[in-house]
Amino acid sequence: METPSERLAELILERLVEQGLVLPRNTKRLLARLAKGEMNAQDWRLELEKATKHEEES
Repeated sequence: METPSERLAELILERLVEQGLVLPRNTKRLLARLAKGEMNAQDWRLELEKATKHEEES
């Protein structure tokens, strides 16, 4: 059974992927951390940099 935190994390990550701010391949790894509140500013910055770099290379 999915917790409200997990469902909210899924919705957030879906939107971030749609906007190109998080790479789709990273969502499984990020889901648990986001649902548990373990993401800090540096973690988010790293994910945004990865997505931006990937987009520039494509």
